[in-house]
Amino acid sequence: MRDEHFYTRAIKLNPEKAEEYYLGRAEFYCIDHDYDKAYKDFIKAEKLGANIKESHRYNICEDFINADKHIAELTEKILANPDNYENYCQRAKFYLLQRKYSECISDVEKAIQINPCPFTYEFMDDMSYKI
Repeated sequence: MRDEHFYTRAIKLNPEKAEEYYLGRAEFYCIDHDYDKAYKDFIKAEKLGANIKESHRYNICEDFINADKHIAELTEKILANPDNYENYCQRAKFYLLQRKYSECISDVEKAIQINPCPFTYEFMDDMSYKI
């Protein structure tokens, strides 16, 4: 059984293991792309002693929470240097986290236009898979 209700009940029934259950529920929320809820549970688990900084999914949540800031910074970089394909690739990842698919695809296409190398195509394949 892997759903949020299981973890919520487990936290209430077994509070001495709440750290583990918050981590489990945070993972569940991440898989379900509910990054706001996942981030909150990661923070609760951290307050209870969990080391969340090494968690790949925590890093995704943190990127999601700060996506608008990163997009703004990357947009500034793109305006200053419109021929740097890496900035388009990076911004595309943040658009993908926000489920802004047309913006994501537009940035990846621009990156390929600037630098049609195998890495850029591989990045496009990865983005397509996630979309």
